[in-house]
Amino acid sequence: MTTSQDIQEMRKKRFVFLRKCYEVSEGSTLQIFEMWKVGEELGFDRKLTGVVTEYLSGEGLIKYTTMGGGISMTHRGIVEIEQALDNPDEPTDHFPALNVIYVGQMIDSQIQQASPGAVQVIVHEDRYRELEEALKALKESIDQLSLDQQDVSDLRTDMQTIEAQMSKSSPNRTIMTECVLSIVRTLEQTAGTVLGGLLLAQFNALLGG
Repeated sequence: MTTSQDIQEMRKKRFVFLRKCYEVSEGSTLQIFEMWKVGEELGFDRKLTGVVTEYLSGEGLIKYTTMGGGISMTHRGIVEIEQALDNPDEPTDHFPALNVIYVGQMIDSQIQQASPGAVQVIVHEDRYRELEEALKALKESIDQLSLDQQDVSDLRTDMQTIEAQMSKSSPNRTIMTECVLSIVRTLEQTAGTVLGGLLLAQFNALLGG
């Protein structure tokens, strides 16, 4: 049975795939690249890559260009991804606002809306250098964590989302914080190992303060 959480997760994967295509193409409709390689870099299996590209192609955001998986961005796809990245609080034609995609209803999240007595956990701007170092350490170690493919895919998605926000002139710290929390929840599975414990401590230190 498909749940609303399953739908939200699929939207997240579609958006991340489209954004990766945008990065690979450098925002050009003339670049042709392999869909399977894009999926592999995101940690998607071939079935998921096929499902995602079928949707994006059907909506006119990418197009198949060669036999065997060659694809390229469409003008419509470029406009949509740039609109989403420039205005993360606003929905696009095919995706809800980024803070909905990545934060959703904040189920089981430590983030709280401002209210009397509420404790707000947020990644502060003065921690951005530490965040960059933590992301670098995780990238270099991710294949040594003995996580399943889905967890690795989720980690990479969260890291790419944080990096996309940090590249903006006005990063959405709510989205960044939720992604850090998501990374922490995944790394908690590896807390019993030396490497996992170190990474977990590094990301935990970024929250609050």
